[in-house]
Amino acid sequence: MKSDKLQLYRDNGSGELAFSTRFTTPGIVAQFNDFMHGDDSVLNTPGLIEQLAHYIFDLYHNGDMQQTLLLLERLGETTIAENLQHREYALIVLSLVAAKVLEENNEDLLEAISLLLVRWLKNENEYISGFEYICLQLGKLIQKMLEEDLWYQAEDLVTVLSEIKKGTLKKHKLIRQIISRTHSIIAQDTYLDQLTSSYVANHNDKSDVAATLLVQLGEKAAPRMLQTLSSCEDKEQRLRLIDLIPATGIDAIPSLVAKLRSNPPWYVSRNILLILSRIADPAVFEIVKPFIRHQDLRVQQEAVRCIAALNGEQKVSRLLEALNHCDHRVKPLLINLLGPLQEERVGAVFLGLLNNVSIFESALQNSIIQEICKYLPAYSAEKSFAALETLVANQKSREHLTEATLKTIEETCTILRRNIDSTDLPEWVTLIEPHETETVRPALSDSSTPSLEETASPTKHASIPKESWFSEVATSRNISAELQKHLHNRADFYTLLSHEEFLVFSALLTSKIFRKNEPITAVGDVHSTLFFIEDGGVQLTFPEKDTITSIKTLEAGDLFGHEIFMNGSEWPVALKAVEDTTVLLFDQEQLLSLQPGYPDFCRKFLNYCRDQDFIMGLHRTVCRKPPPAQKAIPFTGDIGDHIADSWLIDLLPRGFCFCFTLPQGIDYSLFADRELHVHFSRNGKEEAPLKVQAQTIGLNFFREEERRLCIFARFRQAIDPATQQCVAISL
Repeated sequence: MKSDKLQLYRDNGSGELAFSTRFTTPGIVAQFNDFMHGDDSVLNTPGLIEQLAHYIFDLYHNGDMQQTLLLLERLGETTIAENLQHREYALIVLSLVAAKVLEENNEDLLEAISLLLVRWLKNENEYISGFEYICLQLGKLIQKMLEEDLWYQAEDLVTVLSEIKKGTLKKHKLIRQIISRTHSIIAQDTYLDQLTSSYVANHNDKSDVAATLLVQLGEKAAPRMLQTLSSCEDKEQRLRLIDLIPATGIDAIPSLVAKLRSNPPWYVSRNILLILSRIADPAVFEIVKPFIRHQDLRVQQEAVRCIAALNGEQKVSRLLEALNHCDHRVKPLLINLLGPLQEERVGAVFLGLLNNVSIFESALQNSIIQEICKYLPAYSAEKSFAALETLVANQKSREHLTEATLKTIEETCTILRRNIDSTDLPEWVTLIEPHETETVRPALSDSSTPSLEETASPTKHASIPKESWFSEVATSRNISAELQKHLHNRADFYTLLSHEEFLVFSALLTSKIFRKNEPITAVGDVHSTLFFIEDGGVQLTFPEKDTITSIKTLEAGDLFGHEIFMNGSEWPVALKAVEDTTVLLFDQEQLLSLQPGYPDFCRKFLNYCRDQDFIMGLHRTVCRKPPPAQKAIPFTGDIGDHIADSWLIDLLPRGFCFCFTLPQGIDYSLFADRELHVHFSRNGKEEAPLKVQAQTIGLNFFREEERRLCIFARFRQAIDPATQQCVAISL
């Protein structure tokens, strides 16, 4: 410090600063006094701001805390003054003082300077000279406070920084960027661990301020808190963290998602899902959705609760999707979450569950019925009453019902009957058959499907084709991308159904994920299950006997298992997932339960499966039957060259099989996964020949039987084998 260092004496009683003039001039003394009395212009004097900074520290070192704080407060007022240059000069003085505070560990000045800087930050809307350097010092001041356990002193500063970073306090974009960098350097792991330990221990009065600081440092604090939560063995401490982490909001989501994707233990997954449900950001749905199928039931339940908490326009659609995919034991919970929403399609699904409740085991039947009965009065009274009446009248079903369930049904029927009697019902309610007419509502609200009342009443709407409901649902923005993909992959089936048939059928499908290389079925298995492939790929493996079979991997939109599903025989092939694969399952027992109430649906379903799933039938025909003596069909290449004379083995509406002798020197695999053009005549009619595209989906090569190669192919469009005759095949 210079030799003309200022020396402080006490206030002379006049409000003037008293100086020894031994090392300074009367002019400087006068300028300091003018500044104290409100004249900011003296800061324009060259060299004065450095002298003022030294002087404040001399005041402090000489024990006059009152004058030190008065001068600091005067500088603080200037930092929010109108004059930009004066604000800059005042901040330079505070910056110099702050640097000295950090250098000498002057703890009792930390809070005073921090409060002044908080006030400046709240008011400053311009990027002034030295802003970045001041913010850097500000970050160091906060770190010093955290290091010295001065958490209460740091609280306001950290809060303001956080509010600016998040945009709660509106600031210039450049200011927000600098503040964000300052905010990030504060949150060092050492400080975060100290704050987290203090919060979870809850042993002293600093627990609350620790919580506030952790929330304000959310983006960096959330991963540290999550790490503590994952390893914490104390239940009370875990609960405290589960309560606090959601308060950090969307800042916590990246670390929560990363942890979920790391395949943690079930209890960690459950806790993270609970936290996500409290944050309630609809954007996390795609992250949460796979956990509906988690192997642990407790995780499934928490995933369902999380989806219910997300709200948004797609809430009902997402919960209905979860109802299809979850373990049966989770269905009562979903019914409880769906019931209060009182949406028409929810009522339709509830009726579908009641009509098919016998597919569940006894205890679950009772639980499902009791939960549904809580909400039935809010939906279609006449249909609900009929469903319950049918359920009780069926002696076989009634055997599984407990006294409590029967009493619940009786009480619900009483309410439903009262609702029916109090309504002036039109004649059609008692006369119309359940599946006679299909209608849709004239416009969609947030519900993507019409109610059963609307689809049943000819007095409300005109009769329209059955596929109309499909068009409305499949193009609605209220359904998930996954459901849209499912509907479009099987549009040729769903457009055959009524809306009610679709709801009943979809409620019975069960979803399962098979991991890469995981077996799905083995040769010799006995289970009558149909597999609908949603995504991924499934490889078929046939037991070989002097033959080589190569079947194209089954993909999204394919189904398999129709023959085994129908006759209950052992599986003659093995299925294996070639990548992570989602499959919808449907059992023969479920179809049998639908037969009494929905015979038309069962017929349409079996016809569709028979037409779509023909690989097994073609393969069996090729392996068991000798090639029949038939008229040769020319098989040509893509440039018109003649490959061989072939003969037709089998012709179906959706596919066919033909064989030929493979010339020596040609690899049979050259014909795998090829596009074919199949030419048909119209059985003597004069119409132009029909040309249909087909895709090779399998090869069966009999090396020892005159190199016979049989090709299985799927038509791009259905044909009529009774009226169309194959006359040529080309690549």
